[in-house]
Amino acid sequence: MRDNVTDVIRRACAEPFFGRALVDRIIWRIRHRLEVDPQPTITFELFFGEAAEPTNIRVAFLRQDWEHLLSTLEIGDCGTWSEETLLYRCDLFDVCANAAENEVLVIFW
Repeated sequence: MRDNVTDVIRRACAEPFFGRALVDRIIWRIRHRLEVDPQPTITFELFFGEAAEPTNIRVAFLRQDWEHLLSTLEIGDCGTWSEETLLYRCDLFDVCANAAENEVLVIFW
């Protein structure tokens, strides 16, 4: 049995348009939450595919410089997906599957 979050990350790695759209949606939700109520950890759900089952997204901020994070997110991101590691890596954050918790994990460094 395969888990939903690993499938989402695998698809993001294999399909550039989907991968970019996933990162854009995550960044939009994070920016909105940081503007309203900055917290060290935030969670939300995104819907993908025909099954329309929600995918849990958990964001952990190891660095809590909210103004810097917001300004950097406004500029955009130019990270890359790796099919080998099933990871999105950029200068500001990483995105990966956390199958044990059935969530997509976003970690801001």
